[in-house]
Amino acid sequence: IVTKFWPSNCKKYLPSYWLITITYCLPFFGTYLFLRNHGSQAWILNGMLVLFLLILITDWLIFFITLILGIIIGVVIYGIFHNEIFIIQKNASGVFSTYIWAIVIGMIFSRNIQKNKEALKERLIAIKILGASIAHELRTPLSSILLGAAAVGKDWHTIISGYKNSIKHKLIKKPISEKRVDKMAEVVADIHTEASAASAFIDILLMNVRQFQAKSIKLTKCSIKQCVDKALERYPFQPYQLKLIRYNSENDFLFKSDETLIIHVLFNLLKNGLYYVAEKGEGEIYIRFEQDERVNKLIFKDTGQGIKKRNLPNIFNEFYSKTPHGAGIGLAFCKMVMQNSGGDISCDSVFGEYTKFTLSFPKYE
Repeated sequence: IVTKFWPSNCKKYLPSYWLITITYCLPFFGTYLFLRNHGSQAWILNGMLVLFLLILITDWLIFFITLILGIIIGVVIYGIFHNEIFIIQKNASGVFSTYIWAIVIGMIFSRNIQKNKEALKERLIAIKILGASIAHELRTPLSSILLGAAAVGKDWHTIISGYKNSIKHKLIKKPISEKRVDKMAEVVADIHTEASAASAFIDILLMNVRQFQAKSIKLTKCSIKQCVDKALERYPFQPYQLKLIRYNSENDFLFKSDETLIIHVLFNLLKNGLYYVAEKGEGEIYIRFEQDERVNKLIFKDTGQGIKKRNLPNIFNEFYSKTPHGAGIGLAFCKMVMQNSGGDISCDSVFGEYTKFTLSFPKYE
């Protein structure tokens, strides 16, 4: 519950803390109280519970290490503090064989669970690779479209000037109406805009599917204002969408992370926020910064459609999405980047009213 409040330099000790905690809470505590209560029926049953819990939350190497270590320490502590000899009750003489059977059964089920987890992991990796491959394949034709649209747009006035001269000298028998000529100019501009937007979203997709590579990100000094400024400058907004942004750049703060990854976190939030505003048919997006003694925060809020309460606990899970355009990897990417930067991201939403994401950053030292 409280590990998210740990100082960032202490979080590297979390695995050790976890091992010590489960060893103390399960095998040690179970063994000590089993002996302290003279192998009562209640503590025989509790011992079964200890074994099953330990099987569920550890792999087999950790299971045997913590189990043996916990039992040994439990017996030693009991022997040191109690001057009585524990003799197991007759009705509990089969307890050890029961425990052995419990371990065997747990091993069978745990093996199946582990196999399913590995199969799921392989499928997720395959989906990510497929997504990256499709995105790469789309990049080539999009680049050609962008270059073509840019070339036509650059020479459009020359083309129109030549066309008008041809009409003037009656070289063209069926001239195009001025309205259609103006429409062609708009189409060229639209092609360039849409292709640019598609290219930008491919970049976002590629960054999201590569999230497993970003777990060892290099932390450098960043400015939150600079990250937001660059995100707003580079995001492929439609002209009307820029009017929806309400950005307060006061209370800038420094933090340690990878600037490119944080910008892509903002890209994902912008994409989702704009989608929910469009779904509702009204709303705005608010971006602001907050500072307090413990953490600094970026608040990203949209007053769009919002997220249903039952969906909120799952939105940061991989491949969980309730939107037609979503693949369920964007917010999982955001969570991974924030946690690997020593911070976190949380979401609060009221369906039909708003969605608010809070990005928490440790104080920069």
